[in-house]
Amino acid sequence: MRTPRYQEIADALRHEIRRHTFPQDRLPSERELGDRFHVQRDTVRRALELLEAENTIRRDSRRGTFIVRQATPYGDLPLSSLPSGNLILAVRHGEEATSAAHILRGMTSVATELGLPVLWLDTLPKEAPAGGRLPSLDQLMSRRALGVALWPELPADRTSLQALRDTLPFVLLDRRVPGFAADFLGFADFRGGETITRHLLSLGHRSIGFLSSEPLSHTVQERVRGYRHALSNAGIAFRGRWELHARIQMLSDDPLLDFLDGDGSPLTAVVCANDTVAARLIGRLGKLRRRVPEDVAVTGFGNAMSPFLEGLGLTTMAQPFARLGEEAARYLLRRLLATPAAADAGREIELPMELTVRTSCGHGVLTPP
Repeated sequence: MRTPRYQEIADALRHEIRRHTFPQDRLPSERELGDRFHVQRDTVRRALELLEAENTIRRDSRRGTFIVRQATPYGDLPLSSLPSGNLILAVRHGEEATSAAHILRGMTSVATELGLPVLWLDTLPKEAPAGGRLPSLDQLMSRRALGVALWPELPADRTSLQALRDTLPFVLLDRRVPGFAADFLGFADFRGGETITRHLLSLGHRSIGFLSSEPLSHTVQERVRGYRHALSNAGIAFRGRWELHARIQMLSDDPLLDFLDGDGSPLTAVVCANDTVAARLIGRLGKLRRRVPEDVAVTGFGNAMSPFLEGLGLTTMAQPFARLGEEAARYLLRRLLATPAAADAGREIELPMELTVRTSCGHGVLTPP
């Protein structure tokens, strides 16, 4: 079932509100919003009613519609309430380096308001074992750590994670760890997988594959669920060979060609679990003399390397990594200042993604039946 248009508009406005897009925290008029989204004013009103019900906006019949900014839980506390030290972003300096840089920027933008530095701790140095490693308590104490935001490598040692969680304010970023309960900040991966697949369906694609390199990642699993859900809602019977979970740079041509064959229903589009996988697939397709998007449309997730992706023409689900960093810093600060939020257990926040359409999705190549 397709998401109602008014709900899509509410989601879009909510995303822009979080990014402080609107000057003076005031939304455009209903007429202007209707023109922008190409809908009737009744549809705009329903979207605004949703936002008003959740206390995101306040409407005044005379003055207009204004954003309700929630006061931060530490805003009225003196700086002396904070101990001296550093917030730690623990993430590998590898393929996620660009994403991590955006997260670091977001954390720093919040933490520096209270005079706290943010340090980046690499969880995958050259001497690390396969799968990476967790920062030790000695490492963290030597860096005067006050709190840790961790993007975990999988598999992760749950005993070590528990020691971190029991010692310092601690939150997982982007990836959950199976069997380990912890506060989590990530993205709406199910909705993202559903949205990107629905976009391809709207362009007429009916044989759509899913390609990833990390099938054990909860992030990937949720995107796969969203992808399958969109196919099911479109009345398309899923075929098992439409999914491939393998490191594409290690694949020979034969298994990749088998995947593209789609179990007798050749794939016209592929949803890739992230932009790195998508970029590598585009390179391999070129060597196989398959054109993008004429023969195979390709999409990704991330958009952290936007200048490179614009050159590549990659359609992707943009993840607000800087916003994730802001939320991580606020969470750790709430814990440090012992506000009521510090007592929360198992909190989970999933930030929405935004579809960014470029040429690789095959826009205009196929016509919906």
